[in-house]
Amino acid sequence: DDFDGTPDKAQRWISSTDLHFDINDTIYTSDKKKVYVALSYMKDGTAASWSEAKMTKYKDKNAYPHMGRFYEN
Repeated sequence: DDFDGTPDKAQRWISSTDLHFDINDTIYTSDKKKVYVALSYMKDGTAASWSEAKMTKYKDKNAYPHMGRFYEN
């Protein structure tokens, strides 16, 4: 599901994303893959600009957070 940054929708989106990663665990074998996929679902609202900034930061530093830490941000 896409996420637009609405706080009331965050937990549902996190649960949905985690489920997607769990049932596709042979595809999403690293936090880097999971982070990029999660960012790709942030297409609207405040989440869109936030995800663009994070994607640039992660690419420039070639460093990706653990998914738990990513969700905390």
